[in-house]
Amino acid sequence: MLVRFGSTDMLYLRDIEGLSGTDRTLRMPARGHRKMARRGHTLPHSNLTLVVIHGPTADVRSHVAPLRSLKRYRLVCRAQSEAFSERAIRRVGAVLWESSTGLRPNWRLLRALAGGAPIVGYSADLGTGASERSRNMGFLSHLAAPLNPVDVAHQIAVSTPGDMATRWQRACAPLTEYLGQVAVFSEMTRRVGASLAPGPVAEAIVDRAAAWLPAPSWSVVATELVGEPTLLASTQLPRKLKRSVISFGAKVTHTGRGAGTRDLTGDDGREFVGPSVAAIAVPLQCRGGAVGAVVGVDARVPSSRVPELPDSVRNALSLLFEPAALALDNASRMQRTQRLTVTDDLTQLFNSRYLSEVLRREGRRAAR
Repeated sequence: MLVRFGSTDMLYLRDIEGLSGTDRTLRMPARGHRKMARRGHTLPHSNLTLVVIHGPTADVRSHVAPLRSLKRYRLVCRAQSEAFSERAIRRVGAVLWESSTGLRPNWRLLRALAGGAPIVGYSADLGTGASERSRNMGFLSHLAAPLNPVDVAHQIAVSTPGDMATRWQRACAPLTEYLGQVAVFSEMTRRVGASLAPGPVAEAIVDRAAAWLPAPSWSVVATELVGEPTLLASTQLPRKLKRSVISFGAKVTHTGRGAGTRDLTGDDGREFVGPSVAAIAVPLQCRGGAVGAVVGVDARVPSSRVPELPDSVRNALSLLFEPAALALDNASRMQRTQRLTVTDDLTQLFNSRYLSEVLRREGRRAAR
């Protein structure tokens, strides 16, 4: 964390392995200043604390060095063997656990330490198996060391408590910066381009939206072969909200503009008795039109205001979702083309080619 004393910025790293005593503080001048720090200053008050729990042989100094740009946060580093044996930490903003050691955390104690703050795995291993290992240990998100302050700020922003309108407003700056990274755009392009079927493409969009955007539930609504809007994929969506999500997504697809609502079920009649359900939707646009919509829903906390997308976030999402829209449109076109090859143009009934394919497929299945 950077704090200012006169003309000197100070970087405070607490509880780093190799320092004697748990309350020792490493103080050093930040980059760009020639004056040395004077001892005797007390650790200044900060709003939140970032807790980094590292392995016994980790180069924690280099891992956390980039976090000096997070000026509002105090940084506490603890070894995994002593993570829960020392005194409690107040106002935790996020907990980062090094997963490359293979040591599974005690989740009950880790959640108690976090106090509702996000818990994220991290490692210096850049291999493809690092994030998979982290997910197998129970972490929903994984970061690479040295820790990127943009990624850390994003994890905190999307986990901020409050209703949907408040969360989107607070997450504006860190979310815009995070979504503008080349790595994020590349990951979206790679995920949605892995399949030529609409279902898997929609699932990839939902998976990335749930990981990157502040809402507990995400869905993709698009037009099916017969022209009716349908729910292609969703995560944590209550079944009673399915019809409302499809209706809201279809409206956003038709207008081609993002929208928010305080009550998702208010337009087509309340489907159930309960609190209002806030939602926000972003169109999937490509080739001069909208091919679907990504809908975020928060059925847990009623929103006091209509959720809105700030212009900076709207522009970032428009750019990020463009390859997703292209992939979904290509998959839908491929599906329609395949359907035309097995149906009669006049009657729309299945032709002999389709029947032959079915007979061959069923014959192979019976032989097994």
